[in-house]
Amino acid sequence: MIISNTINKIMDAPIQKIKSYCKNKKNIISLAQGLPWFGPPPQALRKAVERIQKGEGHKYGPDEGNYKLRFLLSNFLKSLNIKGSLPENIIITPGANQAAFLALATISDKGDEIILFRPYYFNHLMAVQILGLKPVIVETDDNYHIDPDVLRSKISNKTKAIILVSPSNPTGAMIDFSILSELLEIAYRYGIYIISDEPYFHFVWEKKHFSPLTFDDTLTIGLWSFSKSYGMSGWRLGWMKVPNFLVQHIIKVADTLHVCPPVPSQILAEEVMLNFKDYPFQFLSDIKKSRDILIQNLLPAVERGVIDFPKNEGGFYIFIKFRKEKRSGWEIAKILIDRYGLATVPGEPFGMREKAYLRLSFGNLPPHMMEKASEILKKSLLFL
Repeated sequence: MIISNTINKIMDAPIQKIKSYCKNKKNIISLAQGLPWFGPPPQALRKAVERIQKGEGHKYGPDEGNYKLRFLLSNFLKSLNIKGSLPENIIITPGANQAAFLALATISDKGDEIILFRPYYFNHLMAVQILGLKPVIVETDDNYHIDPDVLRSKISNKTKAIILVSPSNPTGAMIDFSILSELLEIAYRYGIYIISDEPYFHFVWEKKHFSPLTFDDTLTIGLWSFSKSYGMSGWRLGWMKVPNFLVQHIIKVADTLHVCPPVPSQILAEEVMLNFKDYPFQFLSDIKKSRDILIQNLLPAVERGVIDFPKNEGGFYIFIKFRKEKRSGWEIAKILIDRYGLATVPGEPFGMREKAYLRLSFGNLPPHMMEKASEILKKSLLFL
């Protein structure tokens, strides 16, 4: 069988690889895929099901998404001080990953360069590679923060966009206001886009989240998702806010890929945005508790010199670095599944190959379940 050379060179889907390791194993506790333990608001779900049962949602909708939802989202983004938040500048997509792909496909030509910061989100790298673009990897510092001077040294006349994720997947690091201002200055100076992926903007702990779209709506594309904040990962729904001149061109790509975003999912999202915009806030305290429980149970491994001190500023993830481990992240992840029934994601898909790393998702488990999971993890790290 002949496979595209482009696709053949791209890594296997990391989460699916972890799931294959877990197949036929019982009682696996997952700290792997980043998804919340809660579902969407029950009242919104009941209302959406009633509407669907009455016949809504069975036919194609507009490529850009239903106007009612785009109107509700424009008001929501205005409340966050996002510039240019008009319904006509919002495009609904089957998830934020699809939104990133649409953006890259619309603004870039084959061979253009896209800047990613290491550790990067692996699906962004994969989208860049699938589209025949060139990923340019910029290193972050020891706290996974961006240094604008390092970024400047990587920009060329082929640079088309910078992808930002704050809070970060996989590290939970956040971009400070002063750094964001410099990044915007760089984007303006060189005439390049910023693609700002913000699915974790509700989940911030010690810092404030800053979006570049509160300052600029001419060269900045914003991506958001219903998956994390509203517990709708399986409903596959996200949205993007784009400069007006890009809308009709993004719709060409959207019409080719998915025709329209899933209409039943949009019906649920409408009910959510009408009455439950603040739904995520009721979970923040427990998510932070899960984070703190996990960090506390990692400290013995820090004291023994097994891992570096775990850091997290926002989002769902703690990215741990092993100090002297000679095995790869993939090997450690496999051991944790086979011996301890714990699923994690190794650092290699995020570009970390010189040392062993693991990404741990604490958004998956409420505090009472995180107590058990992190106790197991504590013991496993001491006896790997």
